[in-house]
Amino acid sequence: MAYSREVVERFEKVLEKPEDFAVGKFDPNAPDVATGMVGAPACGDVMKLQLRLSPDGVINGVKFKTYGCGSAIASSSLFVDMLQGKTIEEAKQITNQEIADIL
Repeated sequence: MAYSREVVERFEKVLEKPEDFAVGKFDPNAPDVATGMVGAPACGDVMKLQLRLSPDGVINGVKFKTYGCGSAIASSSLFVDMLQGKTIEEAKQITNQEIADIL
């Protein structure tokens, strides 16, 4: 299956200017940073996600690194955009299908 125009455009933009798309990392020892990793290394897609949380639990910063195909990078980038300003509970409501529908 070919990638949609949205996937290709987002993927290319992330590659061109990663700093504009929250690619990178926070200090993992900072007390307001939570770090997680998810993926399927057997097929090559892995995402490391870091959230910077305010004292009241609002996500006020996100960084990511994704190793994988163009659709994995594009969907990770979109997910990062969707996380900004949400609480953890709100973030838990974001679904794979929601991301797929947008892309």
